[in-house]
Amino acid sequence: MNSEGSNTALESYYNRDDEYIKSNFLISAKYKSTLLEARLLAMALNKVSCDDVVIDKEGSIIVNMKAAEIKNKLQSKSGSLYARLDAAAKRMINRSIGITDPVNQRFVYINVITTVKYENGTFTIIFNKGLNHFIQNIEKNFSVFSLSMMLSFDSIYTFRIYELLRQKAFTPKGVA
Repeated sequence: MNSEGSNTALESYYNRDDEYIKSNFLISAKYKSTLLEARLLAMALNKVSCDDVVIDKEGSIIVNMKAAEIKNKLQSKSGSLYARLDAAAKRMINRSIGITDPVNQRFVYINVITTVKYENGTFTIIFNKGLNHFIQNIEKNFSVFSLSMMLSFDSIYTFRIYELLRQKAFTPKGVA
């Protein structure tokens, strides 16, 4: 969202500093990820919700996060953050999401992220531009999450179950 044409009902519903919006399409899609990957995606979506992004000349959404910020938010005290981010980046670039509709014999699979890199202490995620309308300026069919709560989960299963339940259980009033 930006200041021009912003949705006041939505803005009054959530705290941009700690919360983020995730498209119900992305929540419902079939995908595999580790807890670190899910946390990094949540942090990136929080930055998107705060308009802390760059759009490249091809139209892709770019999110930059400082390593110190990631370490602080993850409360990481053990092991090399660089090594953990490197392993997560290798997996994130190969992850796709899919929606299948066997009744109508339709399916779609797409990589969410096209590029992940770490350079000069900055972790960068570049989203697939084909998913921009599911990542930025979402006005309907979304769920709002507390970043601090999502980062507190210690299991990918808890993280995903909470996303799926919250998607079904809560709809912001005036923002349907």
